[in-house]
Amino acid sequence: MRGHVSLKQRLLLLVLAAVIAVWIGAAAFTYHDAREEFDEMLDAHLVQAASLLTAQASHELDEIETEHAPLLHKYSRSVAFQVWEKGNLLRLHSANAPQEHLADKARGFSDSAIGGHRWRVFSTWDENGEYLVHVAERADVRDELARGIAGNLLRPLLISLPLLAVLLWVVVARGLRPLVDLTHEVERREPDNLAPLDAEAAPREVLPLIGRLNRLFARIDESIQKERRFTADAAHELRTPVAAIKAQAQVARSASGEVERIHALDNAILGCDRAAHLIEQL
Repeated sequence: MRGHVSLKQRLLLLVLAAVIAVWIGAAAFTYHDAREEFDEMLDAHLVQAASLLTAQASHELDEIETEHAPLLHKYSRSVAFQVWEKGNLLRLHSANAPQEHLADKARGFSDSAIGGHRWRVFSTWDENGEYLVHVAERADVRDELARGIAGNLLRPLLISLPLLAVLLWVVVARGLRPLVDLTHEVERREPDNLAPLDAEAAPREVLPLIGRLNRLFARIDESIQKERRFTADAAHELRTPVAAIKAQAQVARSASGEVERIHALDNAILGCDRAAHLIEQL
């Protein structure tokens, strides 16, 4: 047979489940909001980088002899750029940029799939309409950073969950202490102790239970008192017929004649009949 779950365990599980649900909901909302802010910030960086390239394109491209810029940092592979002259001649690009356009759009943001990766691309022209600039960032790098944010949001929950469980266990145990004391009081009672339970320190939710128990104790005590009175009355009522039967039996034992003995036995039988009738009335 499966054991019963204690009230303390049930409350602890319910409170923990509620706290975890609220925490996860808050973390999800925070993550969603932070992800939007994060994407906007990275998009702003793309716009800023594109603005710098367009500002320098018309003045410095003629002095650049190499066709691509080297990757100076390990994370540079997650960012790519292109500078197109008249939109059809690739003048400058990062080492990880392809030979075709990073995006089909000539202005604004777009998403492209290049080299097995998804890219977030911002495109713009310089003020003279001579150079088209594409600046792109890999979407999987953004997702990795977003997962890091989610981990930072959930890590405190995972770390503090055992401590929270212990704290809730102590709080629940303290809150249920009056109920535990009441249970111990009932367990330690002698069978004949029907005094009312003390409800002064009991929680309000337990007061109806204590009231019903006290009324039950009162009814049991009243029943016991009635049984005791009945027993006393029955003993008193039976004392006289029993004494008479005993007296007639003594007379029959000491009788010298047969007639006297039979008369005494008849009286004893009559006394038994009266006692039986009295018992039936009781």
